[in-house]
Order: sequence, then C-alpha cells, then structure tokens
Amino acid sequence: MSKSLRAEFRDYPASFYSGVKNILISGEDSKKYDNQEYVIIFEYENEVLNLEIRFEYYSTPFQQIEFIGDLIIIGYQKNLYLYNLTTSFASKYEMDVYFCQIYCFERGFLVTSATNILCFDSSANLIWASQSLGIDGVIIESVVNRIIFCKGEWDPPGGWKDYKISLDSGDIIY
Repeated sequence: MSKSLRAEFRDYPASFYSGVKNILISGEDSKKYDNQEYVIIFEYENEVLNLEIRFEYYSTPFQQIEFIGDLIIIGYQKNLYLYNLTTSFASKYEMDVYFCQIYCFERGFLVTSATNILCFDSSANLIWASQSLGIDGVIIESVVNRIIFCKGEWDPPGGWKDYKISLDSGDIIY
C-alpha cells in the first residue's frame, strides 16, 4: 500500500457503489450486535477499504487511528484492533475498562486503557503490560530517553498521579 493513506471513523460504511471491500475486524462473535462503526481507509481521496466494528453498546468517547507501515492500529470503545494491510490479518485486544490512547514511537507503539499501558513492537507483538497506573484513565505525555512520562487518574475528577515508566520493561521508575 502507498504511504498516502489516511483513515476516518464513520457510522456508515463506504459507498456500496464504490466497490470497496468490507472486512469485519471485531470478530465473528460480534455479528450478533446491532451497533456498528466503520473505519474507512482512503488512498489519496479514494475509499479503498472498509473496516467494520460491531459492538454491544457505546461505552466511551475515546477513539484513535494510527498507521505504522502496513499496520493499522485502531482504538475504539474497550478494544484495540490491529489490521495488517499486506496480510489482511486482523486481531483484537480487549482493554481494561476502556481504550484511552495510542502513542507511536521509533520501534513500536504504546496503548493506554483506563488502568494501564500496553507496549507493542512494530509487528504488533505484545512486549509488556504495565501494572495498574490509575482507575479512570492513563495518558502518555511523552517518551524521552526510553522513559515514558505519563499520568494516571486515581480519584476522578482530577486526581492524577504522575509516573515515569521504563520503555524497555514497563516497570515504574522511582
């Protein structure tokens, strides 16, 4: 695929008349749900792929799409969806409570949930999961010299605690 790709969330699929392939990435077991969201992949301004997500109910406003090479990383509701454009392989990770954020770095990406951080390499292999860093959101502010600067909310609203986390191990640095 070309490097000129972009994606957007929609509550309706790509045009039926466009001939765009529809792929259910939320798994066969999700077909029983009526709620749908679509991630439309564009090359330049042309719709080229329609990724369908089905889910039981709306649970969080957080959503994000990122690209690393041929990998599309999608955070939506309480799941992380990974779709490889070359192999057409899709996978899903259920997050603790809900998805918060995707943060890409030089050799992979980090994903936060309501409670922790997951670290993946650029091939989407899970490297580590941190211990609990909050109960109502974990936000990455930056990654500098292999240290993740983040904060977790323990006492909503506004009860945030700052952390430094090792990018190599996921351990808290004291």
